[in-house]
Amino acid sequence: MKERKAVITYSLYEYDQAGHMKALKEDSLNEGDYKRLIRTICKKIVKGKSLETIADEVEEDIETVRPIYDVAINYAPNYDVDEIYKELRK
Repeated sequence: MKERKAVITYSLYEYDQAGHMKALKEDSLNEGDYKRLIRTICKKIVKGKSLETIADEVEEDIETVRPIYDVAINYAPNYDVDEIYKELRK
């Protein structure tokens, strides 16, 4: 019983809600949805929009948009969605 309580206590303190939610969100995006998000972000980069504006407009948090944004800007001016997707999934 003591060991079970220790495990439960440890689990409660070690639980990372933000990390857990991010993992759930990433798992819930299938390849098609993720590529659609990449394509949308690329279109907004072409229009000269900031990271913060893009995140707001696609209704995602900055932590979700930033990795896509950072990789996508290296693919200017063509923004090959498939190549961006491959790099993000490495």
